[in-house]
Amino acid sequence: MLKDRVGDYEESCYRKVISLKKFNGVNDVDYLMALFMVGDNEFNKEKGIYMKGRDDNDDLNVFKNKKEDILKEFYPN
Repeated sequence: MLKDRVGDYEESCYRKVISLKKFNGVNDVDYLMALFMVGDNEFNKEKGIYMKGRDDNDDLNVFKNKKEDILKEFYPN
C-alpha cells in the first residue's frame, strides 16, 4: 500500500495477498482491503461473508472511502 501511495502501484502485490489469503482460507479485513484496492468484483460478496455472524462491523467503515483517501489516511504526507 505504501508503494501505491507514492505512485508506484503494482496490482501484483495486492493479487499476491489475495492469493495467499484464499489459499489459507482466510477472510479478514486485510483480504478485503486487497480486494478493494484492486477493484475486484468479489469484494462485495466476500465482505458479506465476513460480516455474517459478527456483531461489530465498524472495521468495515474504511470501505466507505475512496481508495486514494484510504491511502492518504494510512500514509499521510
